[in-house]
Amino acid sequence: MSKIASNYYLLKQRLLNTHVTSFFLCMLFPVLLFAQNNKDIDREIIEMMNNINLKPTAISFKSTIPVNNNGGHIQGIQYLQYQNQDYYFLSGSSDSYSYYSIVATKKNNAVISVNKILDNPYRHAGGFQISKGLMAIGIEDNYLKDKSMVYIYEINNPNKPPSKPLHIIQRRGITKRVTAGCVGIIEIENHILVVVGNWDTKYLDFYRLHKDKLHTKNEQFTWITTIELATTDRSQWLDTAWLSYQNINLIADASGTIYLAGMATKKGAGNFLDMYRLTPKGTNDFQLTKIHSRTFLESETSKFEWGAGIYSHKNQQLKVFSTGDHFTPTATLLRFE
Repeated sequence: MSKIASNYYLLKQRLLNTHVTSFFLCMLFPVLLFAQNNKDIDREIIEMMNNINLKPTAISFKSTIPVNNNGGHIQGIQYLQYQNQDYYFLSGSSDSYSYYSIVATKKNNAVISVNKILDNPYRHAGGFQISKGLMAIGIEDNYLKDKSMVYIYEINNPNKPPSKPLHIIQRRGITKRVTAGCVGIIEIENHILVVVGNWDTKYLDFYRLHKDKLHTKNEQFTWITTIELATTDRSQWLDTAWLSYQNINLIADASGTIYLAGMATKKGAGNFLDMYRLTPKGTNDFQLTKIHSRTFLESETSKFEWGAGIYSHKNQQLKVFSTGDHFTPTATLLRFE
């Protein structure tokens, strides 16, 4: 090979290698940028989760109001501050009726009301959420598992709890598919968004109502989309685990990014708080991405598969609550913050 031909060959190889390298960098850069952008998006909520103290504060309270502890257990906990007093709402199930109770903790630390929701067959009130004065709670027939309802209450004064809901979402159909074991609610811009998890949280159904129509007669929450977890792409998840969540709550960070917090217990492994980003896909769909997880101590008085819940404070602090399975004359709430 002549010297000119040899130099031409080397130059050609260098150019080819440069083009190959550039091609792979161009292909890789969007992926890296996507991952970095998501990391930046989620930084605030991850910090909020990591700042939760794993050593809880125990709050003892008295329970003297009769409640049916047979055939069920406490299902969810939500926190509400009203006139500088802390209140805790607890949902519960039994073999005869569903209910929610309210604990006041400023003076006497006691259950101040037990509020029956429905009698059989809607005996099972599941995990629920209170957000901006609205309480969304699912009530289901946990025997036949073929029907449920989601009640949307307006909570103006915890000392005067409502007996009737503002709205009802009716769910009937295939066994286990239409149950409502856990429910979340949040206000997004001009709408109220509700998410409902079915039996073992294998499906997430989303409903929406314009907030200006909240008090309008004959207006209803409309189904907008469903996420089926069995077919959900998990390639961008922190890990591929999706648990049978007892409670799901919707929260937003300061930027308005929406997250779904799932709470569950894996026996022998602990209580899990898993966080998922809900990224809008168009106007009526979401992409679910697992972005963080924390493990809390499991004990006889703290199982996330029983009563548990999360609260997002206005100062961007997360609080987590849990309790035992039943009301006793003196019971205990655990508050992680």
